[in-house]
Amino acid sequence: MDTKNTRTRTLLYAQELVTPQATIPHGCVAVEGGRIIFAGNARTLPSRFSSDAAVLRLPHLSLAPGYIDVHVQGAGGCDILDACPESLTTIRRLLLKRGVTSFVATTVFFARKHAQPHLDVVKNAMGLYTDSSYGAEILGIHLEGPFINPLKKGMIKTCNITAASLARAKAVAHVAGGALTMITIAPEVDSTGVLTRYFTRHNVVCSVGHTNATYEETLRGIRNGMTHVTHICNAMTPLHHRAPGAVLASLLSDKVSVQLIADGKHLHPAFVKLVLKLKAAEQICLITDSVSAAGLSDGDYVYNGLKYRAHKGLALYHDGTLIGTAMTLDAMVRRLVFDFGVSRRNAVTMATTAPAKALGIYRTKGSLEQGKHADIIGLDKTLRVRFVMKSGNVIVS
Repeated sequence: MDTKNTRTRTLLYAQELVTPQATIPHGCVAVEGGRIIFAGNARTLPSRFSSDAAVLRLPHLSLAPGYIDVHVQGAGGCDILDACPESLTTIRRLLLKRGVTSFVATTVFFARKHAQPHLDVVKNAMGLYTDSSYGAEILGIHLEGPFINPLKKGMIKTCNITAASLARAKAVAHVAGGALTMITIAPEVDSTGVLTRYFTRHNVVCSVGHTNATYEETLRGIRNGMTHVTHICNAMTPLHHRAPGAVLASLLSDKVSVQLIADGKHLHPAFVKLVLKLKAAEQICLITDSVSAAGLSDGDYVYNGLKYRAHKGLALYHDGTLIGTAMTLDAMVRRLVFDFGVSRRNAVTMATTAPAKALGIYRTKGSLEQGKHADIIGLDKTLRVRFVMKSGNVIVS
């Protein structure tokens, strides 16, 4: 990966800055020590910042925060389940080149095994986040299960599901260690909320998903501390006018953010528009749910020992079951803007601010503001990523 060291103060001048509040013309971002020390209109840059500074001029680009994908299973022909440091590096490097500066490694738990080598590899790699040559930063592990409803397991195998108990929850937390950032739980499986309260106390985001929960069961889960929803609508009870289920409970609650796959296939385009109407941009985390085929050509691949087909951004088992996408987040942002008419600012918010807030890291990531990490991307008018800076280091230019 081509990494140019910019540890000294650097000034980035661009056509504009994209922020959650507004688009700022004649944008300038000053970076020093891997942090943003100024972001705003170039005319308001304090003169003291311009002395002894390297200057990068990007006159045809819009600068935005680095994308954050909270649901990545694989990319570049590799998968988290490979349990291989080299595979993980391949994923990280491909994502970073596509503008994803941070992500959550999403995978499953092997309920009948003690060893979880894929989790060990992720935990070990998290200590390498300061070295951009390894690629995008890993923010932690997202486990889909094992406390989910087998009736809504989707692509998850039975061996990755177990009955809920506090003892098992403690075992999962012990194996994942401090790397566990998010866990998907079916509210009806955790009917008393003991699992949700346990994980929440340990700063793990509890997400509604792979569930057959009723409307009332979902609201109870939210009251117990669930604050997020895994790929809204997918692997959930369908919306029904007399039994609205987890979908409507999630969309109507102001206490939860939702993951949205806006490829037009995981959700009917009309349903994507409904989500966009009912949730503010800062409550919608645009995700890919990408698998190993992401960033590669259409063809046959393998996930968790089963063959699947990647075709036009979709990833499906041969029986037609959706297992994720073969897309990276930059492509999903483009779909949101050009297929669904979402403003660039809102689309970028869904790929940056919303995930940062959902993960509780908005103090350091998710917007171009003073004091935040210098994770910055440059977008052309077609929203292609043409510039990437990670922790103050230029990766793509």
